[in-house]
Amino acid sequence: MDDFKLSPDQVAFLSAIESRYPEAPGTLTGAELTELLANKLPDSIRNANLQALNQSSDNRKHLVKLALADRERIESRRYSIPLEPSIVGRTEEQKEIIAMLGNRTRLVNIVGTGGIGKSRLARAVGEKLTKKGLGTFYFTDQTCQSVSDLKVAMALALGSPVLDSDCPVEATMHALLIVDGVPGTAGFAEFFEDLINSTLNVIVLCTSRVPISPHLGTIYQLGSLKHEGAPGKASEAVSLLLRRARATRQHTADLSAERLGLVAKRLSGIPLALGLAAGCLARQSFEDFEVRFENAGRSAFVQSERSTTATPLRQILMHSFSTLSPHERHVLRCISVLSGQFSLDDALFVGSPAKATPDDLEHLVGCGFVESADVDNQAFRIHDAILEFLMQSEPSIEEIAVHTEAQSAHLNLFANRAQELGTVVAEGKWESGLGAIFEKSNDFRKATKYAQDQEEATHIAQLADGLARTYFEAGFLSDFEMLTNAACESARKSGDFALLSRMLGLQGALASRRSESEVCERLWQERLEIARSTGDVHTASDALTDLAWHAYEQKAEGMGLQYLDEAESLARNAGIPELVATAQVIRARIANSSGQASVARTNLILCEESLKSCSDRDLLVFVYQGLSIAYEELSEFEKAQHFRLKLLTEAVNGHRVILIGWTLRRLAPRFEQSGNLDLAAQGLVAASKVHAEYDTQHRELATLELQDFENRYGRSLGTELAAARTSSWQSLVQTILDRAFHQ
Repeated sequence: MDDFKLSPDQVAFLSAIESRYPEAPGTLTGAELTELLANKLPDSIRNANLQALNQSSDNRKHLVKLALADRERIESRRYSIPLEPSIVGRTEEQKEIIAMLGNRTRLVNIVGTGGIGKSRLARAVGEKLTKKGLGTFYFTDQTCQSVSDLKVAMALALGSPVLDSDCPVEATMHALLIVDGVPGTAGFAEFFEDLINSTLNVIVLCTSRVPISPHLGTIYQLGSLKHEGAPGKASEAVSLLLRRARATRQHTADLSAERLGLVAKRLSGIPLALGLAAGCLARQSFEDFEVRFENAGRSAFVQSERSTTATPLRQILMHSFSTLSPHERHVLRCISVLSGQFSLDDALFVGSPAKATPDDLEHLVGCGFVESADVDNQAFRIHDAILEFLMQSEPSIEEIAVHTEAQSAHLNLFANRAQELGTVVAEGKWESGLGAIFEKSNDFRKATKYAQDQEEATHIAQLADGLARTYFEAGFLSDFEMLTNAACESARKSGDFALLSRMLGLQGALASRRSESEVCERLWQERLEIARSTGDVHTASDALTDLAWHAYEQKAEGMGLQYLDEAESLARNAGIPELVATAQVIRARIANSSGQASVARTNLILCEESLKSCSDRDLLVFVYQGLSIAYEELSEFEKAQHFRLKLLTEAVNGHRVILIGWTLRRLAPRFEQSGNLDLAAQGLVAASKVHAEYDTQHRELATLELQDFENRYGRSLGTELAAARTSSWQSLVQTILDRAFHQ
């Protein structure tokens, strides 16, 4: 049995899993291994740097079980492609794109005008490849409006609550990444290029109205559906038109192939236009449709700024919109405030100003203005081209009124939801809370902007308290800044000093992260003055401690001691042991830097005594951080390493990304000195992954430290470094903690 050999593909998969479970116990016979690998594991997994892992069957039984479980975990987290009615036509296009993706083409960019069918085609290709066993991850521009958004989405899809690297997809995963509707913002081409260059296992299929780059991948220019069929056979455009009409029209006898062919030709075979036409034909005779369609064309021409005739899509949009009743138009205007995919309940809530009902939504689906986003009609969306039409068209006074009320309802809905999700995250349900926040990120942005425009102080406070800290911890920094700036402005106007103090504390922390010293000090000083003026002892003590730490880092030790005296006095009188401990550890560091080692040790002993009464984990991590540094400065390395490991544990539990990276960088040198080079390698790789999203001194230092380590140990630790690079930072951290605490 010991001569049993794994296939290269099986080796690649098990090597990746083994990096997560390095000490997996148990045994597995060759026959058992053969059966498991043959029946359960995919044979399409590739790895650019396969190692000759011709190992015996020892220590494999548990490992393979974990491998299978891990594969199921990953598959269960894939963002599934929306289940919709099967695509009509596009058979040749699907074959061509699949052939391109299977012929060493790493990226295919489907390009075409709005409504041409890019999204439906991309999803159809994804469905076919998924059935062939290829892992597929599907994202849309409603959540991924920037490269940062897409990276976070990819990390969430892989089961990671925060982004852990520039390439969140692990190198051993064979997957198709679909990005539907790449927005016209910078950085996507560079990101996709980096992604496909960093792993041989990921292929990208994206859609956009214009090419994301003329030099990247293959551009697939998508044309209209064929509106002329083979002899005796309906064309693709006619087939789609007829299927849509039959779905909403009881009698279709007057819809001959010749008539439908005429409509399809006039609409240039544009799928969205055909769907809208089918909705019109469900409500009127063919003759009436022709007359009103021509009238809409003349009206569209008059409204067009160009000298040419209006596009067929705009013409059918104007005609179809004119067939809606005033009530239906009001409902459509209301639900257009929602972004991306939305539920029936959300649609009815924002549609309440128009007294929307489920029947109204069903009717708008039949008319083609709303799409059903799943086969069970539990999720819906409005096509971008229709939203653009609604924005460009001139609404009636009544439509303006209900749309304004709908915006207020939307704000109320998502301000309350922000509060609910903030509670979910605070309770420790980080993954589900962050996933829900990210899924509705565009709705939260809309709500924040509207609340700011309308000076809705209560709702701004709800949004800020529910989302700001999570945005900060998760790395949604653009959303964080937009929200906290709005909250600070609102709090100053309304006199909500408690909210202002909370936001200033977070903004100061971001400034500190970015090494913006003067900005940080200004924000925290303002927070301190507010706390003093309002008699908020806890906040004042916390602000003084922050300022003392900041002063110490800026070499202003005298000022730091003054802050500490006041902070410790306030904390003792108020019974806040975490802040007392924080003051003691900072005092110890200042004493040691002044050559007073005995005074420093006395303060550290007092600090450890204070720890026995501490329970606030948000403050506890900074005490551990201070203790680890202070003991390192006193050359008490074992104690320093002990508190670093406790800090790493708490930072992981609290999802404090930057603190995790900081701790890993300081653990690595001690691992190296103690001879645990593999742990040092894992720590430095994990640190570089953690800091990859932040363009700060931490990122630069992590990169330099990893490069230096590779220069010294690259030859002897090539396998360990390669394995670390194919793992997520979470799995590397867990390995470090498991081994370090058992040594």
